[in-house]
Amino acid sequence: MPKFAFWHTDTDAIMWSFDRAPDPGEEIVMGEKVYRVGQPLQQRRDPTTDAEFHCEVVRASAFEEQRDQLKRGVNVLPPAGAARLNRVSVALSRGEVELPWASRDLLLGEIKHLESARTTIDAFEAVGASRPVRLPLEGKGLLVEAINLWSQNVQVGGLPEGVWDLRCALIDDLHDTAGGP
Repeated sequence: MPKFAFWHTDTDAIMWSFDRAPDPGEEIVMGEKVYRVGQPLQQRRDPTTDAEFHCEVVRASAFEEQRDQLKRGVNVLPPAGAARLNRVSVALSRGEVELPWASRDLLLGEIKHLESARTTIDAFEAVGASRPVRLPLEGKGLLVEAINLWSQNVQVGGLPEGVWDLRCALIDDLHDTAGGP
C-alpha cells in the first residue's frame, strides 16, 4: 500500500498509507482531524514515501467522519471524486452555498428539537447531494437565528465548515428578497 507524507508545517508531517493518492483539494480524515490536501511537494523530504503533499488542518473531525473512515478502513479513501457527493448545496438568491454532509447533519442536530424547524429539516432531507436544497422563507430566518445562537456558544471558528458562510448567505438572501435584515 502506498505511503504518503502530509506536511502541515515546514517541520511536521503525518505519515499515512492509503489505497490511492489523494487529489489536491480533497479533505481527508486522519485521526481526530480533517486535512485539506495541497499540491504534491516537488522534492520529497522522506525517501521512504511514495509521494508527499502540503496540507492544512481544516477542523476537528466529526464523530460521523471518524465512523465512516473506520467503516471503510483507516487506509481506504473514498473513491476519487466522491467528495462532491458528500456535500449538500443550498440555493439562495446569489447562488448556491455548499456544506459538507457532516456540517449539514450537525446543523440539523442544532434545530431538530424545534417544532418550527420541521419544514426546514424536511427541505434538507428531501434532497440528496445531486440537487440543491430550497428553503422556505421562515426556514431561512430560523437557520440564521440558530447559527447565531450556536456561534455564541462555540465562537464562529468553532462552527462546522461552511455553516457561517451559509448564515452570511442566508442574510444576503433575506435582504435581497425583502424577507429580513
